[in-house]
Amino acid sequence: MQRLIFAAIVCLLLICPMQVFAVGLPPGTQIELQATGQYTDIFADNQTATPATLTLTVLQVAGTSIDWDVAQDTPTQSEYFYIPVKVYNTGNGTDIFTLTTSSENGWTTDLVYDDNNDGLHDDSETTVITD
Repeated sequence: MQRLIFAAIVCLLLICPMQVFAVGLPPGTQIELQATGQYTDIFADNQTATPATLTLTVLQVAGTSIDWDVAQDTPTQSEYFYIPVKVYNTGNGTDIFTLTTSSENGWTTDLVYDDNNDGLHDDSETTVITD
């Protein structure tokens, strides 16, 4: 009898029309699911299965996406050259990312904050990102 009830509950969990979407939920969010079932036993008696509950906890998932405009111009020696870069947090929590720059030609590179978020470097934008 216990196996029949367990099987009924498992079947209900598998075919339950309710869908749970956890996209965008913050980490630590708990989602409680409950399944109940009614069935007729081998003696033709109507029975109700003991409700089964399950609590899901949303885990933190880290993710990033980086977009940049590939420059069409070639910089010359002693010229400042700016490449706009946007870093997106595609995870579901607050994350810290380390960004580094380098040059295969040995040039000095820096990450400069775009104060007005227009994707263009302005002379007033001089804040070098160090942390």
